[in-house]
Amino acid sequence: MIAEGITLLTKVAQKVGSFFEGAKAAVDLLPDSAEKVMAKVEMAKVENQLTIALAEVELERDKSLNALRAAEVTSDSWLTRNYRPICIVALVGIIVVDFGFFPMFGKVPHELPEDLWWLTGALVGVKFIGRSAEKIAATTAKSKA
Repeated sequence: MIAEGITLLTKVAQKVGSFFEGAKAAVDLLPDSAEKVMAKVEMAKVENQLTIALAEVELERDKSLNALRAAEVTSDSWLTRNYRPICIVALVGIIVVDFGFFPMFGKVPHELPEDLWWLTGALVGVKFIGRSAEKIAATTAKSKA
């Protein structure tokens, strides 16, 4: 759902950009230079308004993601708070078993989908970067106090 939203916003931004590139080329065909200038100014205004609208949509999406993450962290459910680390452990476990234990017993490792590698790398990377940021923030807060 979130990735679809990001993809959709990217596609909209690309379409808007290509539309304005085509419109600018069409404006250059106008014979009157005053009309060209006025048309370019109006297009720039509309393009800026659309860019601002897209930025506002992205801001709202980011706010909702942050609210979701905050709700997960403050949840009373152990599973809700810890499902991401559980996913990381499970994915790393699949890789270790498939490429570590299977070859020891003479079995050929499976060809894991490329998306699984990307997912594992992304989850592990985000987790470690997030934990590092939390530790740095805690250390900074202690030193200021």
